[in-house]
Amino acid sequence: MGLVEVPSQSLTKTGTVVAT
Repeated sequence: MGLVEVPSQSLTKTGTVVAT
């Protein structure tokens, strides 16, 4: 998927909190 997309969209996309 996408790991470093958007800090806000990341946790709503695949549940990835890496762009925080």
